[in-house]
Amino acid sequence: MVAVAGGPAGIGCTSAVMNLGAALSVHGKDVLVIDEHSNAGSVSRIVGIEDAGALASVMSGRRALADVVERTPFGFSLIAAPRDERISHDAAQCRALLDGPADIVLIDAQLDRHGALSSLAAQAHDFLIVTRVAASAITEAYACMKRLHYA
Repeated sequence: MVAVAGGPAGIGCTSAVMNLGAALSVHGKDVLVIDEHSNAGSVSRIVGIEDAGALASVMSGRRALADVVERTPFGFSLIAAPRDERISHDAAQCRALLDGPADIVLIDAQLDRHGALSSLAAQAHDFLIVTRVAASAITEAYACMKRLHYA
């Protein structure tokens, strides 16, 4: 499980998740992408799947993960996880979702206004901090790591 986050908005986290998911799928891995964004640049909207899954029904146990994920044209599976669906779930419920059948789970993480990860993304084994090629990028990446550490 890898949560992907970055400093300022629009830095390329979603592109990194999509490219990594597609590349791993080409190499035979079963990849599940969890899309925490709900804006125009979200994975769900980019691949043309407006309502990818029903996270709340999976978290509550009413539906199986396999029944709600959508397979994208890029080869990876996708489930949307908007903030209103994941805010009321505890770490155990999140862990049940993340321990599903996928070989690799990539979370396109949306940090809250304080720079904290969702309870879902906080369960990840690893974190990928996306940065850009600019002089201020080191400072932005370090600030993101600090916020994540303290959150």
